[in-house]
This record gives sequence, structure tokens and C-alpha cells, in this order.
Amino acid sequence: MKPLLPFLVVLLLIPCADSQEVVTGPFVIRENIIYHEDTNEPVTGTVEEFYENGQPKERRNYRDGVREGLGEMFHENGQLSTRGGFKSGRADGLWERFYEDGQPERRLTFKDGKPEGLAELFHDNGQLAGRRNWKNGELEGLWETFDENGQLTESGIYKNGVLQ
Repeated sequence: MKPLLPFLVVLLLIPCADSQEVVTGPFVIRENIIYHEDTNEPVTGTVEEFYENGQPKERRNYRDGVREGLGEMFHENGQLSTRGGFKSGRADGLWERFYEDGQPERRLTFKDGKPEGLAELFHDNGQLAGRRNWKNGELEGLWETFDENGQLTESGIYKNGVLQ
């Protein structure tokens, strides 16, 4: 049993190694860096806000006062509203927005703070409302718009951000 004990302790500590400490305010923002108001130290950890009804409103992660990692916003009913990642303070990776009932509203990927790749928008009935392609933060290629029944209503081609 003794040889197993150190191994079990390490296994129990692994999930804690990457978790962020929940930090509380008040905070101040100067030059796009968030600081603890009382200590003037940049915030590192998870900042959480809540609605008056106790439901979560927003959860943000910071490293040295700069947004880093997953951020989430919630509707007042507790459903997820928006989820997306940050890298060095810039939007990065998949961003999703949801209607109050949890249905997807839009999906978009960011790279270095700029839209990149396919963006999809949805009607509240779940039908695809539109598709757009992004390259280096500019519309590029085919864009399409659909009605609530899924029928194509408009389309076009963008090149270097300009509709052709």
C-alpha cells in the first residue's frame, strides 16, 4: 500500500494544477489591463459576476491582468449566452452565441483577434440563417443568407472584403 500512496496523491492533485483561483473585486482597468483596486496588482484567476437572482452572468479568466482562456456569458435564466476563448487578450478559437433556450445563434472562429474561416448564423428555430467566410478579418468567398424555412434568399462573393 505504501508504494501506491505517493502515486494516488499525485493523481488527486493533477486536476487542481490547471484550475484558476476565483478572484473578487473591486477592480480597475487601465490601458486594457485589469487590476485589483486595493492592491494595484494585475488580476490572475477567474472573475465571476452574478445576476440579482443568483444565476451566473459572466465568467472571465485573466493572466497578469489580460484575458486568457475561456470566457462565458449567461442569460438571466442561466442558459449559456456566449462562449469563446482568448489568447494574450485577443479573441482566439471558436466563439459561440446562443439564444435564451440554448439553441445556437452563431458560430465564428477567431485567430489573433480577427474572424477567420466559416461563420454560421442560425434562426431561433434552428434553421441556418447565413454563412460567411472570413480570411484575416475580412469577408472572403461565398456568403449566403437563408429564410426561416432554410431557403436561400441571397448570395454573393467577397474578395479581399469587397462584394463582387
